[in-house]
Amino acid sequence: MAALRFFFVRVLKRRALKEELPTPKRHRRLPTVLSPDEVRQLIAGAKNLYHRTMLMTLDGAGSAEASCSSSRSRISTASAW
Repeated sequence: MAALRFFFVRVLKRRALKEELPTPKRHRRLPTVLSPDEVRQLIAGAKNLYHRTMLMTLDGAGSAEASCSSSRSRISTASAW
Protein backbone atom coordinates (compact mmCIF):
# COMPACT_ATOMS: atom_id res chain seq x y z
CA MET A 1 0.00 0.00 0.00
CA ALA A 2 2.87 2.35 0.80
CA ALA A 3 4.36 1.68 -2.63
CA LEU A 4 1.11 2.69 -4.34
CA ARG A 5 0.88 5.83 -2.24
CA PHE A 6 4.48 6.73 -3.10
CA PHE A 7 3.88 6.10 -6.80
CA PHE A 8 0.77 8.24 -7.04
CA VAL A 9 1.87 11.07 -4.75
CA ARG A 10 5.57 11.36 -5.59
CA VAL A 11 5.93 10.02 -9.13
CA LEU A 12 2.62 11.02 -10.72
CA LYS A 13 2.27 14.14 -8.51
CA ARG A 14 -1.36 13.45 -7.69
CA ARG A 15 -1.80 15.13 -4.33
CA ALA A 16 -5.59 14.72 -4.26
CA LEU A 17 -5.30 10.95 -4.37
CA LYS A 18 -3.37 10.89 -1.12
CA GLU A 19 -6.50 10.94 1.05
CA GLU A 20 -8.39 8.44 -1.10
CA LEU A 21 -5.95 5.56 -0.62
CA PRO A 22 -7.02 3.40 2.31
CA THR A 23 -4.46 2.36 4.87
CA PRO A 24 -4.48 -1.26 6.08
CA LYS A 25 -5.10 -1.88 9.76
CA ARG A 26 -2.15 -3.10 11.76
CA HIS A 27 -2.61 -6.35 13.63
CA ARG A 28 -1.88 -6.00 17.31
CA ARG A 29 -0.30 -8.90 19.15
CA LEU A 30 -0.80 -9.59 22.82
CA PRO A 31 2.33 -9.52 24.97
CA THR A 32 3.84 -12.81 26.08
CA VAL A 33 3.32 -13.46 29.78
CA LEU A 34 5.85 -15.59 31.63
CA SER A 35 4.78 -18.26 34.09
CA PRO A 36 6.02 -18.00 37.69
CA ASP A 37 8.48 -20.87 37.05
CA GLU A 38 9.90 -19.07 34.01
CA VAL A 39 10.34 -15.90 36.07
CA ARG A 40 12.19 -17.86 38.77
CA GLN A 41 14.47 -19.39 36.15
CA LEU A 42 15.13 -15.98 34.63
CA ILE A 43 16.05 -14.47 38.01
CA ALA A 44 18.19 -17.48 38.94
CA GLY A 45 20.03 -17.20 35.62
CA ALA A 46 21.19 -13.64 36.30
CA LYS A 47 24.99 -13.52 36.45
CA ASN A 48 25.46 -10.80 39.07
CA LEU A 49 23.65 -9.13 41.92
CA TYR A 50 22.82 -5.99 39.91
CA HIS A 51 21.00 -7.92 37.17
CA ARG A 52 19.24 -10.14 39.70
CA THR A 53 18.07 -7.05 41.62
CA MET A 54 16.78 -5.40 38.45
CA LEU A 55 14.86 -8.53 37.43
CA MET A 56 13.38 -8.92 40.91
CA THR A 57 12.33 -5.26 40.93
CA LEU A 58 10.65 -5.59 37.54
CA ASP A 59 8.91 -8.77 38.62
CA GLY A 60 7.72 -7.16 41.85
CA ALA A 61 6.45 -4.08 40.03
CA GLY A 62 4.47 -6.25 37.62
CA SER A 63 2.87 -8.32 40.35
CA ALA A 64 2.08 -5.19 42.39
CA GLU A 65 0.45 -3.63 39.35
CA ALA A 66 -1.60 -6.77 38.72
CA SER A 67 -2.80 -7.00 42.33
CA CYS A 68 -3.57 -3.29 42.38
CA SER A 69 -5.63 -3.47 39.21
CA SER A 70 -7.53 -6.53 40.42
CA SER A 71 -8.31 -4.85 43.75
CA ARG A 72 -9.46 -1.74 41.88
CA SER A 73 -11.85 -3.83 39.83
CA ARG A 74 -13.17 -5.50 42.99
CA ILE A 75 -13.71 -2.09 44.60
CA SER A 76 -15.46 -0.65 41.57
CA THR A 77 -17.76 -3.67 41.20
CA ALA A 78 -18.54 -3.62 44.94
CA SER A 79 -19.48 0.05 44.84
CA ALA A 80 -21.69 -0.55 41.83
CA TRP A 81 -23.98 -2.75 43.93
